[in-house]
Amino acid sequence: MTEARCAAGGLAATARELDARHRAELTAAYRREVATRERLEQAAVPRARAVVAAESARR
Repeated sequence: MTEARCAAGGLAATARELDARHRAELTAAYRREVATRERLEQAAVPRARAVVAAESARR
């Protein structure tokens, strides 16, 4: 019940806002690192698909 009252009282919205602000600050502070991580993640998807396809073809 307490959680429901807190959520209805706006605490959840405040927590989401603070999380978004914190995320934005970290992204700004570590812009290069975040960009590198995103680039690596994007490059990993096609490579992973190719590996899975190659393994599937071998079976």
